[in-house]
Amino acid sequence: MLKNKKLRIVIPFIIFIFAFSIRLVYLYQMRDNPIYYNIPKGLDQQRFDQFALQISQGDILGGKDIYSQSPLYPYFLASIYSLFGHHYIMVRIFQMIMGAGTCVLLYLIGKRIFNSTVGVISGIICSLYGVLIFYEGELLRVTMLVFLTVLLVFSLLWISKTKRIAIWLIPGFVLSLLILCRPNNIILVPFILIWIVYITIKNKKLLIRRFMCFFFGVLFALIPLFIRNHIVGVNLFSMSSQGVNAFICGHDSRSPGYGFYYIQDDTYSGKNQIQTCFNILKTAFKTPSKWFAQQIKKSVAFWNGYEIPNNSNFYLSRKFSGLLGLPLPGFAFVASMGIMGIIVSIRNWQKYLLVYLIIIGCFCSVMAFYILSRFRQPIVPFLILFTGV
Repeated sequence: MLKNKKLRIVIPFIIFIFAFSIRLVYLYQMRDNPIYYNIPKGLDQQRFDQFALQISQGDILGGKDIYSQSPLYPYFLASIYSLFGHHYIMVRIFQMIMGAGTCVLLYLIGKRIFNSTVGVISGIICSLYGVLIFYEGELLRVTMLVFLTVLLVFSLLWISKTKRIAIWLIPGFVLSLLILCRPNNIILVPFILIWIVYITIKNKKLLIRRFMCFFFGVLFALIPLFIRNHIVGVNLFSMSSQGVNAFICGHDSRSPGYGFYYIQDDTYSGKNQIQTCFNILKTAFKTPSKWFAQQIKKSVAFWNGYEIPNNSNFYLSRKFSGLLGLPLPGFAFVASMGIMGIIVSIRNWQKYLLVYLIIIGCFCSVMAFYILSRFRQPIVPFLILFTGV
């Protein structure tokens, strides 16, 4: 009994140290990369950096209009700058701690829904997954998105058997942080609700109470956003002014749907962002065959092994890092093995339903816009889970 208790602590600790050590090796090797010291101008890294500096220097509201970028990641950067100064190395260290934490959480999820062996295999593969390591060195929100998505699933699984109602505030809060990090994650809501209904359908009173606590958790984390938007005089739910451009890129016939193509078209303009998005879809559906072909291309690009670059290039960074140059697990391996694992495990679908739904939700959240390497990373840990089945 005592041995089992020790293993519960020792194994996650070993996985964390292993994952973090690998990331420190990459951090050391990054010194040869020109972007280690200088953030390229005109890219998202610079926008996040400048936004965070603006906040850390006293502009707590982050401007007087709709946020140019969804706010959670810039405020995360601003808190680091306020505590440690404007040093990119501290951002990278914190992101690598989050990355190692993701590996531990994945081990715990794998142990919970499969067994300890699958958990360990999943934690190790995640520790060695080159693209995740690469993005942990970039001033992009990828690492935070992956961590929060895995944390969301972990929190849902761990409270699923309890009848304590208040604890359902926690996954709602985590989901809200995920939405504040990247608003397209709101697409995960119906998939999570399907799972909650499935595990609680026999007790309708309990189901209603869980729903209420879950949504209170979501709203609680959004209160600072509502207050800020009220003060500056914009729509309470507005999180980013860039969503419309991303939606155009994913549905305009002039865009292939993968890689970012900036398209300026005033004919789409509506009274608000939602109306504008409806106008985009209305135009796209006038030629349904073209739109459907575009979505097929997006699907192929999503599941393709190639890491579509934008703002940063994984393949270029491999030239400056011996670690990334090694034959580490990549998306082609994880996707193919993960899909095979899903097929093998489908006979016990009730046990893995939440993970299935999150995989579908992550896929839909990216397909709603356009395809890039960094956008699909939140799905990777859940595919990794099924590689060890």
